[in-house]
Amino acid sequence: MNKIFQLHGIDVKMDQEGRYSLEDLHFVSGSEKRYKPSTWLRENAKELIAGLLQPGPRPVMVYTTGENRGTYASKEYASDYLCWVDPELFVDFLYAFMGE
Repeated sequence: MNKIFQLHGIDVKMDQEGRYSLEDLHFVSGSEKRYKPSTWLRENAKELIAGLLQPGPRPVMVYTTGENRGTYASKEYASDYLCWVDPELFVDFLYAFMGE
């Protein structure tokens, strides 16, 4: 993990493929238990599976070992996660992303 993205002054890790740490985004959102990335993954399994079957880099990757373990998602999937958690935070994410 070498890239960092900032949202509301908090560092959000990115993996080598440019996916965003959903755990870090969860922290930025206030860490409500009902909005854990694992809950979002379960509720959106069909769409995620369809995305995983497409050629190219995986839109969602779960690292189970290492210092930066966790769930990482492409910009599109991270946006979907943030819409589910907090639409206002989603808009802030888009503005921050466009300013990169």
